[in-house]
Amino acid sequence: MLSIAVRKDTGERPFKCKTCGRAYARSDVLNRHIRHHHGKGEGNDSKESTMPDASGLLGRSSPSVNSSPGRTEGAAAGNGRLTSEEPSSSPHNTPPECPTPEDLVARDISNNDWNVADYADYADHMSGLSNHCPHEVPQPFEDSHTLEVQMVDDKCVSQPPTILSPGATINHFDPNLDWSLGPTQISACGGAPNVLPTNIDFGTILLDWYPLSPTTRREQHASISPKDGISNEQFERVRRLWPTRRRAVTFSPSPLCWDDILLYPEANIFSSTSLKILASLELTAMRESSWGFTEFCRGRLVQLMARYAPVPVNDIQGASPPSLAPWNGEPPPTDILDLCLDLYFGQFHVHLPFVHPGTFDASITPEILLFPMCLIGMMILNRRSAHQLIADYLPGTIRHCRAELGSQGARHCPAPDILTVLGSSCLVLFIAASTAEVAFEEERQELYREALSLANERGLFSSPNYSFSLMQAVVDDDVIWKGWARIQSAQILTACLVLADAYSANMLGISAVLSPGQIHMPLVCSDALFKAHSSNKWRSLMGDGDPWNPPLSVVFDKQNLPPRLTRRDLQTTLSLIWLHVLKTRDHLECQKSSIPSSMDEVPTLSSGPRDSIGPPSATSSLCLFYKVHGSELNDGNTNSLILWHYLCISLTTSSTVIEDAAGRNGPEAAKAAVESLRLWAGTPSGRRACLHAAQILVTINRHCRSDGMMLHSEIALFNAGLVMGFYLFTAADCIPAGGSCYDLFDEVDWVEVGSLGLEPEPLETNNCSLTSPAAVFIRDGGPVSFHGAQFYSAYGASRRTFMNVASQLEEVGKWNVQEYCSVLRIISDTLFTSDSQSTGP
Repeated sequence: MLSIAVRKDTGERPFKCKTCGRAYARSDVLNRHIRHHHGKGEGNDSKESTMPDASGLLGRSSPSVNSSPGRTEGAAAGNGRLTSEEPSSSPHNTPPECPTPEDLVARDISNNDWNVADYADYADHMSGLSNHCPHEVPQPFEDSHTLEVQMVDDKCVSQPPTILSPGATINHFDPNLDWSLGPTQISACGGAPNVLPTNIDFGTILLDWYPLSPTTRREQHASISPKDGISNEQFERVRRLWPTRRRAVTFSPSPLCWDDILLYPEANIFSSTSLKILASLELTAMRESSWGFTEFCRGRLVQLMARYAPVPVNDIQGASPPSLAPWNGEPPPTDILDLCLDLYFGQFHVHLPFVHPGTFDASITPEILLFPMCLIGMMILNRRSAHQLIADYLPGTIRHCRAELGSQGARHCPAPDILTVLGSSCLVLFIAASTAEVAFEEERQELYREALSLANERGLFSSPNYSFSLMQAVVDDDVIWKGWARIQSAQILTACLVLADAYSANMLGISAVLSPGQIHMPLVCSDALFKAHSSNKWRSLMGDGDPWNPPLSVVFDKQNLPPRLTRRDLQTTLSLIWLHVLKTRDHLECQKSSIPSSMDEVPTLSSGPRDSIGPPSATSSLCLFYKVHGSELNDGNTNSLILWHYLCISLTTSSTVIEDAAGRNGPEAAKAAVESLRLWAGTPSGRRACLHAAQILVTINRHCRSDGMMLHSEIALFNAGLVMGFYLFTAADCIPAGGSCYDLFDEVDWVEVGSLGLEPEPLETNNCSLTSPAAVFIRDGGPVSFHGAQFYSAYGASRRTFMNVASQLEEVGKWNVQEYCSVLRIISDTLFTSDSQSTGP
């Protein structure tokens, strides 16, 4: 029989069990302990009590029911799970009482320690429920026996704990609970669930609103702050509750690594290693193709165009939809596509030559770049078929490029990957610009903004920095040539993007993305060196020179231009000056009036504010450029000289007023613009604009087929016809009245002319020292002639000018010829009426 030793009321636990040595504050608690744990086995020392003492409960997570040290440590290591290593000592023990949902208090799994001092009454309440639940307890409760804790004196408890509602007690994030059972499975009596996992952790559902940190016996009666004991698991749970979109951090784009370009394993920077593996498995390669275009390439284009194709819509009667483009909506045959690549490299490559022809291989070129290359060749081969292909597949191509540019990978991917997307975007921008003006204007504008912004953010327009010493140690010319070609391709693509920024901003009438003062102007090699088809040819052209010695870029300075530039460098320098002109235009647009009322308010860019990039203005830059590189402009590619003349026209007239005079915005705007141009034609700026327009026609006459026709050349020729025609129509002194006339097609010494007509107020010293006939005409005006032919009617002179420019444009133009020619012919045929008092030539 169990004996009970009673101590004096001087201690905290006067009642002690002689069998297991447990001490309790009250006798009824000790009696329940004896009944549950020593009932029929009282006095049997082999059956030990399975409940831990209070120190174990306070110092670690809920322990195992076995009181041995090994069992206790194992339970503490198991995330505080309340488990039973062995069954109860008596199979006839009264089943422990299960708590109702109202008795369950939410508790986090990160802290399973129980503070006994605050829960004495609650433990007594739980112990007293054993006689009131007639239902069978589920297995987890049987294995756990009765949840008991050591009790303290009643005076240590200030008030009974508040029992939370069932909705607040459920922990939906506990991995051991199957909450798909739902609240309907709570039993009617006692609130016990019908099914519970066998490894349930009561620490996750009990007493969560109390901060339960381990305390010593001395600290049992101290109040605990609600913010103590927050563990890493609790913070991790809160982190998982935050919305997913707030968890992702957008990092700034990483700078372009030029060493990735230098050490790229493929010969061409636009080649793909993964495609090389697939292409090697092809057995039916078209070996006669000089560009490596095979059936495998065409198959890839078929799949790509299937993604780009618009969804056909059947009519109401169920008729079959019309076929898309030529060849039933598929790419042309393989031999035709190979011919398109020939035309691309033969006639177009001179404009945007960022693809190195000597190492290009179509079989390993990604289709996002290969498709626009073939499409440009198709535009040269068959304009009608190309226009149908553009109408059907260009919107999908633009969406593809924009998706690649907008992806998170484009902000941090290696340099070859982003260069491929930027190169494709550059070609797609050209194709979109070569179609009707309003067809893809919105999509083209978005692609232009995104491509230039991403290139700028990744530092493509900064000074390149790479370890060229790695290549200096290489003795194999083939390896050196390929590494050098990859660097040159990236540099030329940078220059092409600068041109694309200036051209797109000019055509779309928006601000440019790039700031010319922050661009490191790329310096590239000569065309012949870049076109070398082998390392031997390249080495023979290079000679003993070091390909890594010249600087790859310089900071653009309008006061100090580089002395010796290649043809591509001239084009890039003019593109940067073009950006300065656009900045001047933007400043003028904010201040100009709609219709000038006096000669001082004639809307020209030269009369507007100087650009804020620095001193000197874009006007001085153009004059300095011709003074330093005039011989290269006259002896090199005609497109560069045409662009220089076009920029001078942009500074000496307003394209908006000229287009209004041509009837773009209706009859009222046309009449007001013509009156404005009468004032403009009487100024040095108007006369210089007419002279630049005539010189563009002269330059076109010596244009070579190898020079190609760039987009800005067609625009320049079209605007030259409008400027020259309207000057002859509105100038009062252009009709010969006897005496000598100035021939607009004579050679002009632009160095002697200087900035006359470009600056709003030329210096008097320059006016007095003028001896050139062109300079005298700009300053004083007078009648004009064309190769000696004189026109005595302003209407006849302007009409023939429009018709002659339309004929020249139709002969040499490639892209928007029909649209431009139609405008010029309509103006010459219908816009003007002959003056009855005028006589013909």
